[in-house]
Amino acid sequence: MSNQKGDEHFVCAKCGMKLPVKRLFSLNNFSKIECPHCGTINSPDIVGPWTFVTAFLAVVASAKTSLIIKDNILIALSIGLLFGVIAYLLIALYIYKTIKFHKVI
Repeated sequence: MSNQKGDEHFVCAKCGMKLPVKRLFSLNNFSKIECPHCGTINSPDIVGPWTFVTAFLAVVASAKTSLIIKDNILIALSIGLLFGVIAYLLIALYIYKTIKFHKVI
């Protein structure tokens, strides 16, 4: 069921089969993903700088706000880390649901 054509997100541009989701969470070269089914090299569309701005604001704004309210650096760092992880997961989910791939020539 998970390998059916066209019914899932994060699929190969040529064969329509699912690509490995673990590549979404890895920090290494996300610019090209090889399809394990047909061997096609896929490249994702450009996401844009909004992801970095959102993640930065989630960490910095939450940490700064908690630092102003509590005046405790450990609480501020913890809250910044928590909101950073939440932002990372939400951005990864959004990218997984919306990104389109094109075949690399």
